[in-house]
Amino acid sequence: MSSKKRLVYSIIQFLSDELKSDGLSPDSKESIEVAVQCLEAAFEVNTIDGTLQTNKKLSTIFEDYLKDNQSSPGVRPQVVVTEEQRKEAERLKNEGNELMKSEQFDKALDMYSRAIELDACNAVYYCNRAAAHSKLNGHELALEDCKRAISYDPNYKQRKEAERLKNEGNELMKSEQFDKALDMYSRAIELDACNAVYYCNRAAAHSKLNGHELALEDCKRAISYDPNYSKAYGRMGLAFGNLNDHSKSRDCYRKAVELDPNNDSYRNNLKIAEEKVAEAVELDPNNDSYRNNLKIAEEKVAEQSSQFGNPFDLSSLLSNPALMNMAT
Repeated sequence: MSSKKRLVYSIIQFLSDELKSDGLSPDSKESIEVAVQCLEAAFEVNTIDGTLQTNKKLSTIFEDYLKDNQSSPGVRPQVVVTEEQRKEAERLKNEGNELMKSEQFDKALDMYSRAIELDACNAVYYCNRAAAHSKLNGHELALEDCKRAISYDPNYKQRKEAERLKNEGNELMKSEQFDKALDMYSRAIELDACNAVYYCNRAAAHSKLNGHELALEDCKRAISYDPNYSKAYGRMGLAFGNLNDHSKSRDCYRKAVELDPNNDSYRNNLKIAEEKVAEAVELDPNNDSYRNNLKIAEEKVAEQSSQFGNPFDLSSLLSNPALMNMAT
């Protein structure tokens, strides 16, 4: 991945944050918005692509540089865990919990160990394994796991309360008490402000309450903490769709499918978003987006013509629906 693109992405994020400042005049905000659009176009940066996200904001990096602190001792490097690994680790942890209830402590211990292999920085897995060690009289091993849990999460007790609030919010969502669920997720975020799941869940509550702009903001925050979180891209696609921005909705669902290719819901929603984009092109074939995409299609046809020595009559192909879909 180009480091230049990541730098431009960081600049765009900085400018976007500045737009929220109350100290800017309307003219200044308009100028910043134009600058953001120019940067996105010039460097082909897609702001919904969380893989361009850096561990620190640009302003923080600059402040660290001014303080001559090029590294922070004691800070652990961020470990990226794929969505598939995270799901499997959580499944193993839950299986371990069931085995603990039936007093099969040795098997539970194995489940927690396998979860740790997949997500080695999750304090919950170490803490649960410590409980299994204690049941098997492995008290020294339990101590080691407790120390590891604390090293990865010094505020484990606080995070546990946040998890309880999240679960309560999930139950409220099931009973369609969306405003109360929103409050639970917000309280969870107050206790654990770097947990992507809480922002993603709050986005779902915002969507149910027609707060689609707020849902977008929460999805972006979730992705900033976990660039491989497919559910956040899926819910961002839903928010863009509710705001009738079907092009961005399509892009989000494409990313969600890329991260979780076996998810039928993402695939179905991607198909719907693509159909919406095609409908928009039919209604307004002269819009800038369509012209740009059509130009790309024309260039592709010309490239293939010159390569294979078989010139195409482009005008005769433009009535082909398949080609029109390719141009969107």
